[in-house]
Amino acid sequence: MELPKTQRAAVKQGSGALSLKALQDIPVQQPGPDQILVKINYSGLCASDKSLLHDEWSFKMSDVTNGIAGHEGAGVVVAVGSNVQDLWQIGNRAGIKWIASVCRRCEFCTNGQDECHCPKQLNSGFTIAGTFQEYALTDAHYATRLPDGVKDEEAGPIMCGGVTAYVACKRSQVKPGQWIVIPGAGGGAYLLTTVALDLNVRLIGIAQDLVILVSNMHAPWACVSSPSMAEMPKETFV
Repeated sequence: MELPKTQRAAVKQGSGALSLKALQDIPVQQPGPDQILVKINYSGLCASDKSLLHDEWSFKMSDVTNGIAGHEGAGVVVAVGSNVQDLWQIGNRAGIKWIASVCRRCEFCTNGQDECHCPKQLNSGFTIAGTFQEYALTDAHYATRLPDGVKDEEAGPIMCGGVTAYVACKRSQVKPGQWIVIPGAGGGAYLLTTVALDLNVRLIGIAQDLVILVSNMHAPWACVSSPSMAEMPKETFV
């Protein structure tokens, strides 16, 4: 597949609250031996991206990101590194997450549940260039294969908030019919509600806005708390 030499990217300009994101032409890079190059069809915008782009945290985007944030990417593989051609083929659909790579050798990576604590992890839009570009490199061993039937615009947010919601439910070992408390009604609450519906879990939402959310998602067993749990009428629980 012949690739373009250049691409457009949203690049951070300046610092602090007044920083801007300017569209620039940058080179399209070729994948290393263990990487794939993904043509980004969709990238979500996470609150973490906003915080990094506006320097709201004590830690900053690494210089190697070239000012390119983003970690909710979905697209198509257009080039495959020499060591991973048995894992990926051109034309496969792939997702890029906040954690783009882990070492796969440390205790956290090998115990089967804590690779998110890998000290050598690389993060999209933080320690490597993110998904706010037309073509993004990522680790072929840690990229997510996207199934048919899941649209790019659906898959993008799943790479961040969706993974967070699913892992929270999985690690809590919540069972069907048990309760989960959702403190708020943002994007994470939407994704957690979606996961909870599939698990037949009951919801307590500590936000009035969650009334609209859960009613639109047809979650009849969800309830929304008043500011004080003690003030909640018994009929709130269904």
